[in-house]
Amino acid sequence: MSEMTLGHLLSERARLTPESEAIIDDKNRYTFDEFNQRVDIFASHLSLAGVGHGDRIALLARNSEMHATTVLAAVKLGAIAVVVNWRLAPPEMEHILEDSEPVALVYQHEFSPLLDKISTKVLPDIQICDAVCESNANEPIVYATIVTADEEREKSCLPINVAIDVNDPAVIMYTSGTTGRSKGAVITHKNLYTAAHSASCTIDWNRNQRFLLGAPMFHIGGLFYLFGNIMRGSTTVMLPDFKPALTWELIETEQISMMMTVPAMLRAMFDAPEIDTVDRSHLEYLICGGASVSSELVREGAAHNIDVQIVYGATEFTGPITFWINKDDPNGLGSAGRAIMNAEVAAFDVQTQKQVCSGRIGELWLRGPMTFAGYWRNEKASAEVLVNGWYRTGDVGHVDSEGRVYLKDRLKDVIISGGENIYPAEIEAVMSKHAAVAEVTVVGHSDERWGEVPVAYVVQKPGVVTSEQDLMGHSKEYLASYKTVKKVVFVDALPKNSVGKVLRRQLRES
Repeated sequence: MSEMTLGHLLSERARLTPESEAIIDDKNRYTFDEFNQRVDIFASHLSLAGVGHGDRIALLARNSEMHATTVLAAVKLGAIAVVVNWRLAPPEMEHILEDSEPVALVYQHEFSPLLDKISTKVLPDIQICDAVCESNANEPIVYATIVTADEEREKSCLPINVAIDVNDPAVIMYTSGTTGRSKGAVITHKNLYTAAHSASCTIDWNRNQRFLLGAPMFHIGGLFYLFGNIMRGSTTVMLPDFKPALTWELIETEQISMMMTVPAMLRAMFDAPEIDTVDRSHLEYLICGGASVSSELVREGAAHNIDVQIVYGATEFTGPITFWINKDDPNGLGSAGRAIMNAEVAAFDVQTQKQVCSGRIGELWLRGPMTFAGYWRNEKASAEVLVNGWYRTGDVGHVDSEGRVYLKDRLKDVIISGGENIYPAEIEAVMSKHAAVAEVTVVGHSDERWGEVPVAYVVQKPGVVTSEQDLMGHSKEYLASYKTVKKVVFVDALPKNSVGKVLRRQLRES
């Protein structure tokens, strides 16, 4: 088995630090040796059931030991784990199952009502559930009866000896689909292995740390960190459902060192009263990404004596692209930091597709061994984003002379008004400084004269009153007239996807 395959990575970790805690899930705790045994037993069961190299295993589960074991069992068999977003609507989920054609489905019983709304035509015959539950197809096997280790079961466990190439697919992760039907990003063994290695060599990551995995594992910002923890020998503490009070409780009781968050999670954690009452002396830093991270949020963390590190990432780059770490680059606040080890970021002219000089704005392209293999069974979409070894992010920004990446906006979100490019993020940064603004998103609306004009959707802070005229006046103080918002719409909440990204299309179409 190749040294860069993910199953080999877990086996090696179990050999090196067998008694170290690997996974903590509710009341269950597993060492790396126990975790590896469970993975081997589950992989053996799947193999006996007929799951083989290249087959897809759909997984519908919250962050849990079962989720981790299923993914690792799949990659040890040379199969492909299709991690499904359990927040999707039935038609969206049905599309994923129809597109990926899994031969097996592993799920938690709480999602049975969701599966009942999906056509039986796309559901595989092999079904495994975490508890006794009824299925609309077959009676599923209970997960615990498979992986519970005993002497007889261990003896019957088939040796896992599958020829796997480092470029074989390991995971299919479907994009959020905010601009259309979701596409399955194919992530290989090499992608995940090198991403884990490169990121863990960029930030402080070691076997003495304990990582609270709160970002959902159906996103790369959740699943990626599992493999980084295996590589470094760190403990993974599963957080199945984010709640600020529970999060702070686990930070105290499990002596958490690090955690991945998105801005909405971090905001909720900072607002929770528990931040001032729990013991967080073991907390070294909180990573924040998945959406634009404001400098104000970083400064607020510092006021609480919490080190906030910014990450900029993409599913198609197998997770982190850049990190901003205060102690390494205190002058870089406001940027997304520098590219992780073995990664390259450059800005390219949108029209000519030629690389531009440092400081010039363009579309950000990425290059490195973390670049995904393409979209599952979608050559056209793959060819649109993979160009001469580079991945086109669709993000607009620039790279300065010291290698810092500065994000402006999504290419598709740029507003063209009277021939001028307007970047919504620039307006949002200004409006966020207003005392009454809790959240703001700016999108372009059609205009007969200018083509498009910027419109702001604003969530006000509780107990603070403002007006459309006041906010429009505020934007005029800091921005050129063509950039200022032409309308303000007050809303109770902004529409967001499961990682806190605002669904701008819904606002544009409203």
